[in-house]
Order: sequence, then structure tokens, then C-alpha cells
Amino acid sequence: MKTLIQFCISFCIIFALKAQSPGDHLKYGERPSTKLSSYHHGKTAGIFEICNNGIDDDGDNLVDMEDYACYFGNVDPDNCIPSTMVWATLKFRLYWVNIANNKDGRMDFPVGESYGDIAWAPNGKLYGAEEFSGQIREINPATAQTQLVSTIAGYDFCNGMVSDAQSNLYLCARTATTPYSWHVVKYNVTTNQVSFVANLTAAGLVSAGDATFLNGFLYVSCEQSKIAKINLADNSVQAFSYTGAGSVASMGLITLGDGYLYICQQDDLFRIDPNTWVSTFFYHLPTYGFMFGLSTYPEFCNAPGCRAKVNISVLSNPPFCSNTGVQLKANGQSINGASGYTWTLPDNSQQTGNAITAFTSGKYYARFHTLPDTCGAVDSVTVNITPFPNISLGADTFICPGSTLLIQPSNTQGVQNYLWQDGSTGSNYLASQPGLYWLAATNGCGTKRDSVFISPETPPTVNLGNDTIICMQSSITLKNLSVKQSWDIYQWSDGSSADQLIVQHPGVYWLQSKNTCGTVRDSIIITPKDSCICKPFFAAVDLGANLEICDGQNISIINKLHQDGYRYRWQDGNSANSILVNKPGSYWVDVSSYCNTVRDTITVSEKTNCNCSVYIPTAFTPNNDGINDLFKPLCFCGIKGELIIYNRYGNIIYRTTTLQTGWNGNFKNTKQPNGTYTYYLVYKVENDPKQFTEIGSFLLLR
Repeated sequence: MKTLIQFCISFCIIFALKAQSPGDHLKYGERPSTKLSSYHHGKTAGIFEICNNGIDDDGDNLVDMEDYACYFGNVDPDNCIPSTMVWATLKFRLYWVNIANNKDGRMDFPVGESYGDIAWAPNGKLYGAEEFSGQIREINPATAQTQLVSTIAGYDFCNGMVSDAQSNLYLCARTATTPYSWHVVKYNVTTNQVSFVANLTAAGLVSAGDATFLNGFLYVSCEQSKIAKINLADNSVQAFSYTGAGSVASMGLITLGDGYLYICQQDDLFRIDPNTWVSTFFYHLPTYGFMFGLSTYPEFCNAPGCRAKVNISVLSNPPFCSNTGVQLKANGQSINGASGYTWTLPDNSQQTGNAITAFTSGKYYARFHTLPDTCGAVDSVTVNITPFPNISLGADTFICPGSTLLIQPSNTQGVQNYLWQDGSTGSNYLASQPGLYWLAATNGCGTKRDSVFISPETPPTVNLGNDTIICMQSSITLKNLSVKQSWDIYQWSDGSSADQLIVQHPGVYWLQSKNTCGTVRDSIIITPKDSCICKPFFAAVDLGANLEICDGQNISIINKLHQDGYRYRWQDGNSANSILVNKPGSYWVDVSSYCNTVRDTITVSEKTNCNCSVYIPTAFTPNNDGINDLFKPLCFCGIKGELIIYNRYGNIIYRTTTLQTGWNGNFKNTKQPNGTYTYYLVYKVENDPKQFTEIGSFLLLR
């Protein structure tokens, strides 16, 4: 394992070369025909490597298929080319060597950066696992300069990595919190999605520092001379111990495309037979330090086989217009079984199916994948679409006398020619008169015409009439005597905006009217007039016939001829239009208007035999608060009879001859709802042979 102790290993030792010829151990694929590589990651613009002329064309000391630009520009994952190029991290340096001819090179990483492992991906990019920050960074192989790709959430240390055929990185990472665990995770460099693969700690293993693919399986070098073999079909983990040379402090693990695993102990490379797990010395790396992590070009070719391919065809012919759209079709290959297509549009929305119609400019992605989506390939195409001239002149509007109005069309993107109703060709039009105006906008995709009608608008007018007078306790309704237009906005002197204003007091009142063409105001002076001549308004009063009252009873006395505007003064100084009395006596009231004052008097006498009066309540509240919880007739004398209560449907819900008991609001132990109920009461009063009948209604309120 690449521990902090190993970080202290000196990188100043220059190891002696002790290479043996690799020719007996490796088979090399045929080089392709002359081709200028399209992979130029990190190279100087305009300088290309010619891939079969035996010359270092771009000055990076890498010739033909030694050069990553040539290798990844020609490689086919279904028919991978073996390679003798080995790249390594010396912690603070990037190193490469061609084990076929011992040619090597090295570059320093940026100050402060230290890498536990590196990995080449089939997208032609070199990635590194930065030890101290836990970052995944992209490395420029020409300069060893780096840029951040991402950090792996939940993990603080990564010491092993390898890429599959889709440029996904498989990482050996340690969890960020204790107790620490070593996991293998899959990181998608396009989406930044991290998914769990396997728990090495649960299998009794600790990552020593590298990972590689061989024959569809993922292999991880582990401490104590062990290698983990992971089946990515079910994420199962097997542990194997290898013997022989190189079984101590081994870190880097690679494949060269020949069916063997190769593991590095410091700067020696050992070959492991995955059938016997015996290691033998293979090659001494002529480097200048301790090898921490290795990578080779063809490692990804041994990853589990997703070999999907897809390409996009443009079926429509130019010009490409937004009103007709552009037909795009994806053609996918190399997926057996159920498959599907998922398109990603420029606005990040998605569609399915092998063909779509594009209506907006931008980059369109088509992914051909298995169902469910466990394997797939992506192609993209950038489409430049000319918008149809979908101009708009807006809603109909108006113009004020003597003014002008600038008509500016919207949605003018892509418009090439303008034609107005009078033959002018400007992009805007200045109107000075009411009327119908139209515009025809044209480009290579067609013509769109729109029109707008401009109505005449006049300035507002306000007339509140002549100054006037107001009588006491009267009102005046103020209105604009001029015609109000639908677009006029009113504001009265009190801040209101209604069409009229009701005033009850003298003063100065004004109305302001505003529209687009201007603002006007008119005012009116209202003078007070306190005279009966102003408006005859005579007071009247009638308190009704004399009344009788029982002890403890309240009686309301009211003016039966009451009108708004009357002023009251009762014998006790009260100024309301009615009073409540509870004892016998003589009661009078003066009723006044601004024209007269009148008086009426009523006598309230004590009623005899009050104790034998029957009182039936008009409402009760059976809520068990001890107040008004029962409905029953009340009498200070003895009373006998029968009480029957009906609900709104005419059903009898209570019946009793014990009148003192009362109804509690329940029927068959069920609370009855709020509402109106009818009672029927037949009774006799003590010492009175006469029978009385009462029928009425009352409210149940809870």
C-alpha cells in the first residue's frame, strides 16, 4: 500500500539499467497505414505526428505508435493493438519508457502535487489520482501539467485506477470517515456519477496501489502479495496470492495485451501468470525512483466487453429551418439483445427513438444503449438552424393627437428582409396617424406577416359642474359630467379611484383624470347650508301603547317612526333610538331634526300574577358547561303537561310528561346537529283549570 511512509522514499536515486530483451516476451500488432492522428491532447497547435515514418514529428520524443496521439487515433477496442509503452508516476514526476528499446522520459508534476496512480483512457486522455487532496485530475502528457476533473465524494484517498472502453475510471479509494474501508468505485468522467463496485475491506484486502483489466476481469494489487479479481457482472471478489519474485511491496499493476499481468516492485517489473499465480522477473525499468502506479495504452481493451457504436446522420437538406425542422437519425451497432436510443437536446431535455426532428440550433447527442442501460455509446452533431421569421407587432394600440408611435417587431432573429405596408424596408416603422399597419418579414425559410391596428386616443376631460351647497346631514354625489374613456384613470381628492365620490361635508373636492395623452383636473367648492328651507325634514315619534313588566324582566322601548338622521335624548340622557328598561315607571324621549323636536311618553306598570307565566326559550346550548344545557319550559308556579320535540324532518326525537327534566339535545344517545327544531307543549298551571297549548321553534347551538 502506498502509505505515508512510502511518500518519504527518495526520488533522487538513479537506478542502473538492467533490462533484458523484451522481444521474447511480447508480440506486437501491425501498425496501421499512414495516417495523421486526430488525437493531439496537450500538443502544440498545428504540429502533428505522422504515425509510420519513423520520425518524432511533434518533438515529444515519442515516435509513431509510441506516441499516444497515434495509438489512440488508430485503436479499435474490438481489435486492440499491443503496446510496449509503459507510463508511470514517480509520485512527483510523470515517467514513460518503451520496454522494447529502453527509451524513456520524465517530467515534473506541478509543485505540491503527488500522484498515487495514473490511467490512460480510450478518449486519449491521461488521468491521475492526486494523493493528498483525493482529487482526480487530467494530466497533459506532453508537459505533466494538470487540471481538476473532480473529487470523489465520500473518499479521501485514492491509490489505484484504470479506465474501461467507455472512459469510465475504476478507482481504489479509501472512505473518508473511520472506520476506514477500501472500496472499488466506478467514476463517470462525463456525468461525475460515482457508483459502488466492491468492498475490498470486507473481503479482507487492502489496496496496494493499482488496478488493471485482463480478459474482462478487474484486477487490483493488494497488500501481503495478494491480487483481487473482481467480476463486474456481479461485483464478486476473489483473492489470490502470487508467489515468486516481486512478491514484496508490489504496487503498480498493468497488462501489455499479451494475456499476462505485470506487477512492479520499486523499479522492477514482474510477469504473473493468472492461471498459476507465479511471478517471474521480466524487466528493469530504467527510471530514477520508486514506481507507484503504472498504466499502458491497451489496458482498457481488456475491460468487460461493451462494444456499442453509434453515428448520427442528417437526413434533411439545407436550408435548415425552424418551421420544418431537421431530421436526425442515429444508427447503432454491436449490441445484442434489447437496445434503445436516448437523445439529449440542447436544452438538456431528452427524447427516445432512433430518429428525431431538431427545431433549434445546438448540439444533439444520441446514445445507443442496452435495455436496461448498462452499456452504450454516444455520438453528437451540431446543427445550425435558421429561425423562421416569426415576427410579431404586438397587440393593437392607440396614438395621441400630434404624436408619433414607433412600431418595433419582436422575434426578429434570422430576419433578412422587411417590407411595410407603404413599401418601406426598415426594421422599425414610425407611425404618426391612426390606421392599419402591417409588416412582411422574410428569410431563406419563408415569409411571416403580421399587422397592428392603431386607434386614435384623445386627452381626458373633467367637469364636476358648478360650485354648490350642502345641507346638514345630507350628501352629494360628485361625478365627471364629461364622458369617461375606457383608458382614463381617475383619482379623487381623497385618493379613491371610483367613477363617483359621495361627500357629506363642505369643502373643496377635485377629480384628476389621466391617460396616455395627458392629465387634467377639475375642482368644486361645496358650501354648508344649515336651514330647514334647504330640505324639509321633520322628526316624528311613537313609543307605542303602555306596557306591563314582571320583576326581573327586561323590555325594549323603541321609536316606531325612526328615520336615519333623527337625534335622540331620553329622560336619562341616552342618545340611542331605543332603550332597555327593567322596572315600572314613566319614560320619555325627545326626537329632533334640524327642522323640529317632538316628544312621546310611555308608562310601564308592574304586572300581577307574574309568577305563573310560562317562558319557553328560543335557543339552548347543550355543551355541558352548566349554562343553558337543557331545553324546557320555565314557570315559577307548578306546571303539568306534555312536551314533544320534532326535528326538521317531522320525526319525534323527544317526548316527556315530566316537564322539569328537559331535553339534553341527544336522540338515542346520539348528539343532534345544530339547527331549528319544533316544539309542541300542552300544559296546565297550578290552581288554574284552563289548558294551554304552545307551538313554536327554537335553535340548538353547540
